Amino acid sequence: MSYYTKSQNLPIANFGKEADKETSLPFPNGLHRWWRHLNQNFRQTRLFSIGSKKMLDGDFEGAACALQKVSPAHKHYELAQERLRQIEYLHDLPFEWFEPLLRFALESGQYIGMWTLAVRGIQRFPSDSTLQELFQVSEERMQEFWQGHLNPPPMTSKVEQLIITGEKLLNQGEYTQALQAYQNALKQRPHDPQALIGIAQCQALLYAPFEHLIALADAANKITKERGIALLYIRQALLLKPDDQTALSYLAQIEQLSSDCS
Repeated sequence: MSYYTKSQNLPIANFGKEADKETSLPFPNGLHRWWRHLNQNFRQTRLFSIGSKKMLDGDFEGAACALQKVSPAHKHYELAQERLRQIEYLHDLPFEWFEPLLRFALESGQYIGMWTLAVRGIQRFPSDSTLQELFQVSEERMQEFWQGHLNPPPMTSKVEQLIITGEKLLNQGEYTQALQAYQNALKQRPHDPQALIGIAQCQALLYAPFEHLIALADAANKITKERGIALLYIRQALLLKPDDQTALSYLAQIEQLSSDCS
């Protein structure tokens, strides 16, 4: 049975349905206003849940339709916007960028992003053997994720301090030391999401080829708007090819966006 079939039965699909039922109880005015607010919140949460599930099922058009209706006042609005950016981004993503971005998502434990990349890649390029292989790996990892096998144990102060140290060293350009800090954190707390992402970032900055660094910088800038790490990727790419016009253009663009936001 494929993941698509299994995912149809996820409880997320029915979340908030009960809130759609109108009440006929004679509530006082204040309580009635509270109920309308609660009902609207459930509706918005359900829209977000439906959109997220449709992404997992590979229905990106339906996902966009639902996620666009999430109100700016809702707590999941920013995440809904990020997923909309991801849908748009994957629509035109160059073939040669799917593999590095998918491998990064696998290594960093970003399972929702990983699965979305895998599904969109196999939709757009169904005959590519590398993407087929990565799709199968992603499907296995998602099953582990849904079954709770990849949940980390409780956070400790020691792990938290290691993560903070790793982030500080990463931003200072000390990638080898940052990698060691993140790896120590992962030993103390298996499946820690921050440690996994940090390790993947450090390994990319240390070992990734030029083309992969460009792809990672572009995704970080346009999807998650993590311009700090995008700058690190671009600067590392320029160490490999100092005169490359594509990298220089990215550098100027990201620096301008960072300046506008400061």
